[in-house]
Amino acid sequence: MTVPAILPLIPRYIKSMSVFSQAGCETIISTLKVPFTVTRKVAWGECDPAGITYTPKTLEYAVEAVGDFFREILGISWYDLNIKNGMGQPFVHTEIDFIAPLRADERFTMEVRIEKLGNASIKWVVTGRNARAGDCFAVKLVACFLDRAKHCSIPVPEPWRQRVAEYMVAFPVFSD
Repeated sequence: MTVPAILPLIPRYIKSMSVFSQAGCETIISTLKVPFTVTRKVAWGECDPAGITYTPKTLEYAVEAVGDFFREILGISWYDLNIKNGMGQPFVHTEIDFIAPLRADERFTMEVRIEKLGNASIKWVVTGRNARAGDCFAVKLVACFLDRAKHCSIPVPEPWRQRVAEYMVAFPVFSD
């Protein structure tokens, strides 16, 4: 299983672009300005009859934010991770705390942080916020890297392990 070279960060998240050599990646997380965020708008079709976000959509929002983190910060899409590299990153545990409802047509921002880096797993924390209510939800997700052909866990591959570890230090999860 070969891990591809990772892509540089999207410019809006960095102070200056790091240079990546063919041999590996340089330390780049220290160049991030803020934690990774994704902004979106609640569609009417994502709401229940009360006009607030249908409960399962919150989990979907968080999973999509982690997928965006993979693509933009770790430099690989889930498609490439799975299809081109034979690895998966399934979620093995989820928790959702609802703090305030999200309504149809409201914009909200999700902030992605990493609480724990295990040998084969990553514990993600995605917090959703909007201008009206402040914090709206907090989702915790645990995902495990696996070898798709063997259906067994594998260590978090380099250079992603390095980026995740650096990101955790730069943007720690604050506990209540």
